[in-house]
Amino acid sequence: MKSLWACAAQLVWGAAAVGGPIAIGGSAYKDHFVVTETPKYSSQRPWYFTAANVVATSSEPFAGAPSGVMHSTVYLLPGSDWLAFEYRVQADAGNTQAIEHIMLGGAWEGVIVGDAGADASGLSGSGDGLSEWFDGDPYFMSRLLEGTPIAQWELSGLGSQLGAGDMSALIWLETDATQWALSTGTLRGGGTNEVNAPMLGPTSAPAPGVMGALLIGVGLWGARRRR
Repeated sequence: MKSLWACAAQLVWGAAAVGGPIAIGGSAYKDHFVVTETPKYSSQRPWYFTAANVVATSSEPFAGAPSGVMHSTVYLLPGSDWLAFEYRVQADAGNTQAIEHIMLGGAWEGVIVGDAGADASGLSGSGDGLSEWFDGDPYFMSRLLEGTPIAQWELSGLGSQLGAGDMSALIWLETDATQWALSTGTLRGGGTNEVNAPMLGPTSAPAPGVMGALLIGVGLWGARRRR
């Protein structure tokens, strides 16, 4: 049976979601002719990702191998307390380990991801003429069993790594989280090399006691949209 949170999330995200939610332990894949796995993640950024709805931004360097800058932005869904988290990974020009994987920071356990995606706005595959695409999109996005999201740019030779000077597409997750904080995630390059990277992430899932207020907010938002 769906939880009340899942039903409410579907009301808000359902019309705009192309790829749909990513469940705990589930994955969503790039929409590309060489990628046969399904389901696909979304490729169109949410309509409310505008300056007026920005709650917080962060651009933090990460050092070692790999190295670069981690950009993150938190957006507020109008008419609710729900937050969306957007990320871009930028590899240094002198980066020596192509970035293959990111594990996002934050308290993701219990958080519903209503929609997730990437917008193909990056540059990837530098130095790798066999890359299947060069737009910075991950091969797939997943959630680990404890809820933590990951993005994988290349696996078993399929996909497109972030080489020196490359940057990822914008990657986002729409959630029912209501609080955020600066957290620490992990980037992996060269198969085994890992570095920590500061980024914005959720601090907790919404408390069930605020469900009624959020549903009222969703109703008011919908009424305003219909006028």
